Amino acid sequence: MLKYLTCLRPVNLVIVFLTQVIFYYVLFDPTEVSAQENLRMYPILIYVFATITVFITASGYLINDYFDYNSDIINEKTAKIPKYHNLLLYYTIVFFGFGMAWWMADYVGNVSLSLIYLGAILMLYLYSARWKRKVLIGNLVVAGFTAGVPLILLVAEWDFLQLQEEAVANEIVAVLLIFGVFAFLINLTREIIKDIEDMEGDKAAGYRTLPLTYGLTITKRVAGGVSLILLSVISLTCMTVANDITPLLLVMVGLVAAQNIYLIIKLLWSEDLNPCHTSKVSKFMMLTGLILVIVYRLEL
Repeated sequence: MLKYLTCLRPVNLVIVFLTQVIFYYVLFDPTEVSAQENLRMYPILIYVFATITVFITASGYLINDYFDYNSDIINEKTAKIPKYHNLLLYYTIVFFGFGMAWWMADYVGNVSLSLIYLGAILMLYLYSARWKRKVLIGNLVVAGFTAGVPLILLVAEWDFLQLQEEAVANEIVAVLLIFGVFAFLINLTREIIKDIEDMEGDKAAGYRTLPLTYGLTITKRVAGGVSLILLSVISLTCMTVANDITPLLLVMVGLVAAQNIYLIIKLLWSEDLNPCHTSKVSKFMMLTGLILVIVYRLEL
């Protein structure tokens, strides 16, 4: 039973769920009575919405493990379950997730919105079956999905944004876009690092990932370059809001930047990369960024 739970990456799924719920409450402020009558997903649907996103994410993990079964064994990945159990669990989650997506879309009066769920499932299937085997394509797809976790809230509550004052709407959009870019860049770095970690199994499986095609040195430079872009985004954002930033916010931003600088040093100048450790640092950066959003709201 523990293997079945572990293969779903429960910590990652909790992070996905909390990301959407936290962003919703931080940015759309549904506790304000004036906002409640215009919010489509308050008070219950936001939890349904976040659960659907968790189902999509879990299905992605399962179908990826199914196609990577042999290479994961070589890479000594844990929590391997029989392939047919993996596939059965995958279809079960996809089925129940689509049922929830259909119900929610019907509830808000636009059944066609459930097609977004099917599109996401199809994209993740294609990623696992084809795209992840090619240079950078799979990395970009996963990074894009990660960025989409907060950004999809713009689609869900677009009507609400249209009713807000321009300054309020622009602030919500700006925060979601900035965090979306942050999530995209840090996860692109992490996915490239994971390709380095999985080189042995990926080579045996015939994949053409970035490190297997262009070598370890170039791969580290690409990942380091992405991290440098992220550092530039963090710096530019701080300069843009310099007049409004509080000491606590500055500390939180400094913590994110320090972790990013550490990644850059490890990728561009360190001989001992330790992909597993470096990947964990990038995941912790995501958590720190999420906490930063909460602090941002509290400091307003």
